Amino acid sequence: MAVTGIIALPVSSPMDYHTLFVTSLVSRILAVIVLSGLAFANRTLLGLRWFSLALLLWVVRTAIEMLRGQAPLAVTIPLCTYGANAIASFVYLAMFLGFRWFLLRTGPRGRLVPALVLVSMTLYPSEIFFGLWTRYPVGTLPALIAGFASVHLLLTRARQPFVVVARVTAFFFALFLVFTGYRTVVLTHNIAARGLRVGAWPDPQILVTMLVLMILDFCFVASFIWFYVVETQFALRQQTRTDGLTGALNGRALEVEAEREMARCRRNGGALSLIVLDIDYFKQLNDARGHDAGDVALRSLVCLLHEELRLHDLVARTGGEEFLILLPETSLAAARVLAARIRLRIEQSSFGYDDGLPICITASLGLAELAAGGNDTWLALRRRGDAAMYAAKRLGRNRVVEQTEASPVLLFDPGER
Repeated sequence: MAVTGIIALPVSSPMDYHTLFVTSLVSRILAVIVLSGLAFANRTLLGLRWFSLALLLWVVRTAIEMLRGQAPLAVTIPLCTYGANAIASFVYLAMFLGFRWFLLRTGPRGRLVPALVLVSMTLYPSEIFFGLWTRYPVGTLPALIAGFASVHLLLTRARQPFVVVARVTAFFFALFLVFTGYRTVVLTHNIAARGLRVGAWPDPQILVTMLVLMILDFCFVASFIWFYVVETQFALRQQTRTDGLTGALNGRALEVEAEREMARCRRNGGALSLIVLDIDYFKQLNDARGHDAGDVALRSLVCLLHEELRLHDLVARTGGEEFLILLPETSLAAARVLAARIRLRIEQSSFGYDDGLPICITASLGLAELAAGGNDTWLALRRRGDAAMYAAKRLGRNRVVEQTEASPVLLFDPGER
């Protein structure tokens, strides 16, 4: 995806512009076909659409630049230089938006997109007012700005499972920008020294840098496909780990995470707490308003829990209306505060439904903490949490109960307010 030069060498050269452009055009067309097919087959992957758009625009740009040396300068200078650079800006922008979707799951927000479009739309028509030798470096600025924005995004915002592919892509992108900058310096020097006559200055550095940038183009295509593969593998893993209705973890996945956290606590002496949450009168809700209403309540509850919890806290649906909340690095005292806040938030919330009547629920919560000494097990911890939750049910529901070694302790009774 090189910002290529504006001077063509004679086609008799062993390695000339025409040969490189044809090779580049064919390879990019094949890449567009592959990525477009993947994007069409996976329409929810919006980032893949942005990558496909970037390659498609670059095919158009390459086709335009093949006119260089084949048409009068009056045509090639505005079309192959100004027009090509404008398209390059939007190529880099589409790549940035693709990376942003995969890493952040967000579309074009903020001021970067409108700012880049505004700069591009005003800069290229005004290039005629710049000196001859300054037109090319000025014309590459929007593309370089978008490129540096992509590198910054890849290095600073990548999260699992995209950390490795993001860093490798950032490395290739940084190399690409370095060679593009070097190529810009070489072209600017030659334009200032020799002018715009076609074939007037056969500088081998121009062809060599163009060849290097073409190789990096293939690295970009490989990175795009790598992002797709990582996303697909992550989605498959999530399907085996999550509850299909709510998106919460399933019981087996939480057990694996709990064993890992318990091993960490044994090594480092940290705290680990568990909340067992069960929706009150859930069967009556299903009977009175239908299973769809119950599904809405379950999904809404999981969303509410994620709003109240930290990023590293874990929520799993282990039964019809039962949930487990695993709290790493959380003492029983801190879990009490959180459980009370969750119970109150559920009681005060109402969830919209298709019939126009809000869905209101309450929940009973049981607390348990990993015992000190290193002999506690996940099964024992869960049994204590279950015992506390069932005690809350027996005491009248919509309560928080803590399981101690002796007996359950009622922490909140709504009748005492």
